[in-house]
Amino acid sequence: MESEEPQDVWATNGITFWALFSAMLVKLQPESVLEFGGGRSTTFLADYAFRFGKSGLTIEQSEAWHQKILSDLRLMNVSGYDVHHVPLEEGAGPTGWYEFTEVQRLIGDRTYELVFIDGPVGDGRRNERGQEIIREASRDAKLIIVDDVQREHNMTFFDSLTESTPARHKFIHDYETLGNLIAFGVSPEWKDQVARCFRFFGLTYTEGTSDGGGARLSRLWESVRGR
Repeated sequence: MESEEPQDVWATNGITFWALFSAMLVKLQPESVLEFGGGRSTTFLADYAFRFGKSGLTIEQSEAWHQKILSDLRLMNVSGYDVHHVPLEEGAGPTGWYEFTEVQRLIGDRTYELVFIDGPVGDGRRNERGQEIIREASRDAKLIIVDDVQREHNMTFFDSLTESTPARHKFIHDYETLGNLIAFGVSPEWKDQVARCFRFFGLTYTEGTSDGGGARLSRLWESVRGR
């Protein structure tokens, strides 16, 4: 959902969605955050981490967006959250991912309770080596968020990722006006709080698990396939 060059105002979802996102962070209070693909969400993640004393890391492929995010965090007087510019592997083609050695250096052997995947742009999220790095960092995740799951390869990865982590309960939200879907994989102890957040803000969702509700999720995905 980002372009190569940032504009004066973030391209963004509606204010109600961001209120939902903020409420989830405050209610669930994940201890650590990992984000692939910076944007408006980074300002919410960084502000949450700053105010609640949590750790966080965002990896962004565009130097222009990286600088935009840092500038906004300075204006917000938010510090202590790590935002790194990591370009794509040189010459990797359409499924190029972030520079592997740099991402592995930044992450190390850490795992994260919240993993937000909204990058890299294009087909980079198809990259199998990149997916394996995400899978390793997500092995103890209680909340996994994958944007743009109206694209089949993103939904497929979301399904496989959540099935290998504690975040096995699935919520799919349709942005409607933006024409795309965002998926939340949630651990059993957090799923009721996530559902309450959706209901409080009057936002619709479809939910299910790996062993139930899958047919509803499949119908929702089919209804927006090819957007």
